Amino acid sequence: MEKQLNHYINKAVCFEEAGYVEEALQLCEKCRQTFPEYEDEICLEIAKMNFRNGNWEQALLQFIMLYEKTGSMDIYELVLQAYYGSRQEEFEDQYARNCSLLEKYRHFYGSELKKEIRYYPLYAGSDYIWFCDADDKRFQTLKRTREMPHEQLDDVCVAGNLMWIEDIKLLEEISRKINPFMDMENALLLVYQNDSWELLLQIMDLRDLLELDRIVFCDNIQSLQNCIVHGGVMQPQKLISGSMSDEIETALNDAIRQIAELEKKYRMEAFAYYKKNSHKILEHIQQKKARILFTVSRFTTALQYHIRDCREAAEKAGCQTELKIEKDRLLTDHRPLSFLKKIAEFRPDIIFIIDHFRHERLEYMDGLDEIVWVNWIQDPLNNIMDKSIPPKLGPRDVILSHYTTWKEFWDVGYDARRVIQAPVPANQNLYKRYELTQEETELYGCDLCFVCHGSDVQGHIEEVLEQCPEKAREPISEVYKGYFNFVYETGRFFYSKIEFSRYISGVLERCYEIVLSRGGGRLACRRHVQTV
Repeated sequence: MEKQLNHYINKAVCFEEAGYVEEALQLCEKCRQTFPEYEDEICLEIAKMNFRNGNWEQALLQFIMLYEKTGSMDIYELVLQAYYGSRQEEFEDQYARNCSLLEKYRHFYGSELKKEIRYYPLYAGSDYIWFCDADDKRFQTLKRTREMPHEQLDDVCVAGNLMWIEDIKLLEEISRKINPFMDMENALLLVYQNDSWELLLQIMDLRDLLELDRIVFCDNIQSLQNCIVHGGVMQPQKLISGSMSDEIETALNDAIRQIAELEKKYRMEAFAYYKKNSHKILEHIQQKKARILFTVSRFTTALQYHIRDCREAAEKAGCQTELKIEKDRLLTDHRPLSFLKKIAEFRPDIIFIIDHFRHERLEYMDGLDEIVWVNWIQDPLNNIMDKSIPPKLGPRDVILSHYTTWKEFWDVGYDARRVIQAPVPANQNLYKRYELTQEETELYGCDLCFVCHGSDVQGHIEEVLEQCPEKAREPISEVYKGYFNFVYETGRFFYSKIEFSRYISGVLERCYEIVLSRGGGRLACRRHVQTV
């Protein structure tokens, strides 16, 4: 019977070599039915034939089923060599490159990257990834989630075990900020289990994803929790369902609990210190040895330089200083917990900020009235020019203002006793006479130097018009364009509200028969019976 079986198997191989693969497989299948006592051997030949002819996924499934049935180490070694061994060098090189990249990547949260590999990728299909656990000598699969959203989310999202680059890129695209301010962006948190993380590093080139500078990689569930609680990554608002949904949800809830406990801890520590040492704060200031916490947003340009120069000046005067600013464009470390921790640990006598008052930061300043709050006013924002603001200021709120002659500022009602009038200074360490060397003269010399910011006038006009009623856009556009042309043709600017008021009124009345008038403190507009 064995001789007869070999005859048929040999005949099937001849069919295969002649190009009749389907017929060869059909003949092997008939042999399996005819000689059931040799089923395992025949199934092995069928799997080999599928592999030889490019049916790798089907062959792999057949090999795995046979290995699970027989436990044959020969089949195990055969699969490992055929599917992993043939690409082992490629996988190991990719793993090493990704580890090197992640070691320098600021949004990687996890344990030390391992050099030894336990999980070997075998085959990646459209819905499954087959791999081998080398320690347990088992073949396993990772299933692709088919529940990916397609609508625009505009949220901080978290997802588990995303192994297909198409899914990651889709989620990255739909979770971006719709109207970002400067380079501000949502974080996208990707968390993996041990096996999926190791496989990801072997089969995917992470360079393009890392260059996006917004994907946070966590190599296990504990890393996810740590990056939120201790790393300062913003709490996700959207959980993308997948193989780790329950674990992720549990970790996020636990992170919320830990953050609340830490906030309470640091608040109590700060409260206890300041209630006991209120007098010392004033002593430190009088001795010119104050501890000053400077805070500013990275989503500014000029204000960062102003804070930098103020901090340098304070340090030269003998003060201790620290700076509180977002770590990156993902707003990492920008939340009440991080401020409370900084206050509790640094114990500042003064908090120095630009354009914001203490009562705007009650999420971390509530009850800490002993700290001196210095607000350097630079811009006439609504929160500064509102008459309801002065009564909200406490005895240790100080205003540093360069509006020394501006009547509207004083009309708000600020108490002059808490306002330090200070025109914007120049940093004498930067702006001073400097003798150029001959080499510098040749390198930087020029006939004409023009220094200016790169203003996009047309872009600003278009943004303003989008916010206006449609019927008002044409007149407002003409007002802007007229002033734009006037400046370019004459080189003159308007410097007062009166000049601007006269110009705007003249354009609207002359070109559109729109008459502007002030009545009862409100601006009225008459155009026959139509109101614009």
